[in-house]
Amino acid sequence: MKTARRLGWLVLVALSACTFSTENADEENIGAAEEELSASCLVSYDTSIKQAFPTTNFGSNYVSANGASGAIQRGLLKFQLDDCIGTGVTITAATLRINVTNGSATTFDIYKLTRGFAVGEKTNVTWNQASISPWATPGANHVPSDREGTTLASFVPSATGQKSIAFNAEGRAALSYQANHRSSNYGLIISAASTASDALVFDSREGAQPAVLDVTYTTGSAGGSDLGVMTYNLASGRGTDGITNYARQAELMVAEGASVICGNESSSSIATSIRNALITASNETWHAYTYGKNSIFSKVAFSATSGKPLASYGCEQRYVARATINAGSGPVNVLCTHIDTNFKKSGVPCTAVTSQIRISEINEVKAYAATYPGVKIIAGDFNAPPGSSPTSPSPEYAAITGSTNGAYTDVWPAAISLTSATAYPTCNPVGFASTRTRKQRIDFIFVSGASVVSATVPDTRDLSNTNVSVLMENCDDLGVRPSDHNPVVSTIHVP
Repeated sequence: MKTARRLGWLVLVALSACTFSTENADEENIGAAEEELSASCLVSYDTSIKQAFPTTNFGSNYVSANGASGAIQRGLLKFQLDDCIGTGVTITAATLRINVTNGSATTFDIYKLTRGFAVGEKTNVTWNQASISPWATPGANHVPSDREGTTLASFVPSATGQKSIAFNAEGRAALSYQANHRSSNYGLIISAASTASDALVFDSREGAQPAVLDVTYTTGSAGGSDLGVMTYNLASGRGTDGITNYARQAELMVAEGASVICGNESSSSIATSIRNALITASNETWHAYTYGKNSIFSKVAFSATSGKPLASYGCEQRYVARATINAGSGPVNVLCTHIDTNFKKSGVPCTAVTSQIRISEINEVKAYAATYPGVKIIAGDFNAPPGSSPTSPSPEYAAITGSTNGAYTDVWPAAISLTSATAYPTCNPVGFASTRTRKQRIDFIFVSGASVVSATVPDTRDLSNTNVSVLMENCDDLGVRPSDHNPVVSTIHVP
């Protein structure tokens, strides 16, 4: 875990280990609705960021925070609560335990982060940088783009030794949300409430007594489970600087928190490299299946896999890959496809491809999906925009959302209607047609049999690296991106 020394903010990171118990419960009733359970969740990642060293990534055996003017230090931590206590939970009590090695008379406040930072041994977070894209304000201080403004807990670490920090009602609600919405769990941040320079220092994940989050919670009230899904055209691993770098793509994929990912332009060998990079970036197990340069990556083991070449195509043979996982109460079928483009790889127009060719391919994919029971997710690069509005769709969009072989919901407008869609408004605002995944919105996640919780098109630009050679002729060219496509990430609720 990366940690920093004299920090004014602290972010709570993923938990991979926990212990749990039941209270007043018979063995056969464990997990029953409204049963009260308890767990102690060990922090998985932590880091510190320093105003005086805005581009330096720190790692050590301690985390620190202070409010010293001009030399603020803030710490980042994240507990992956769904791994520790599952989803469909309501947290009724929560206490953060830290081992203070340097006390402070300063009051510190805890907030919820709204922007992710890369996890694993390759975390690159700094005062200026959150994961691959910069913080909206250096030091993760922008409300709401970097963090929320509601205080979740306050404490004064005046003495060394074990310090217990109780979360208030808003804090318990925020932790419940993070447990139930994996892709929206960006962690927590602790900030000094004043400009006092005396620093809080406590043990990090590598220290003698790492941070632990003790929670009491009930289960069964929400039903089903949330699943984080991403679609991402990997461009064969090549970024907009023309450099092939699987690790930076994997770090972005891990930072966005999805458990299942559709990756286009990914051969079997590329998928192996990406899978290995995902394991390195997350310290977790990942599975991969590839069919026809469409790869499905999953933290959840596959129960079945298959693929199909599409009979209708113009420029080059097209395919669909299918992997089934178990989530919620039954199977979830993930189908990853790459619909035909008007241009060959050489850039020479392919006159054989028409809108009707793409519609035929879409109908083939839907017919293939219909042969499998359970929840269905169709994701990938469709090489066609959605149209100007849901009531004025493009022919391709009308085909995928139409009733033939089952109607599908586009996660993006569904999240817009829930006010849970996010992009990066200074360059890529939220809108049905205006949000870009390349030059237009051509990458999609469609679902059937599941409900949409949220969706995001993250800012993947590295604004400190302007060596862009693959141009989109828009503000995405202001910084190098890991691919020439933006990913789409969604949390869906699987019954």
